[in-house]
Amino acid sequence: MSHCFYLPGQKKKRTLKCLTLATKMEILKAVESGTKKKGQIAKMYKIPSNTLSTLLHNKEKIIASYKKTNESPNVKCLRLSSYKDVDSELYAWYKQMKNSGADINKQILHNQAARIADSLGHNEEKELK
Repeated sequence: MSHCFYLPGQKKKRTLKCLTLATKMEILKAVESGTKKKGQIAKMYKIPSNTLSTLLHNKEKIIASYKKTNESPNVKCLRLSSYKDVDSELYAWYKQMKNSGADINKQILHNQAARIADSLGHNEEKELK
């Protein structure tokens, strides 16, 4: 059994904080408003200043992702499909199954995605992960 301890004078590692897209948008708006300094905003959201700099650097990507999620507040990141044809067919199948009352889990969804990808000529397993 290992124990975690710190020597005197040694800094503790900070806990990682995963921000939702909505929180990232709040931070960007706070910086844009100009009412507070960047350091104050970083402290207010309990993030390091380099994380704030990264958010500002990726501002356009964050805004685009936020819009694509229909402004859903709890999404932390947006992963887009490599194959839009597979994605659109899978989504159509998913809607049809949900409307018919079918219970769909992750495994069923993955298997259907593999079938659709195979039928469309995307037959490498690693492509679907």
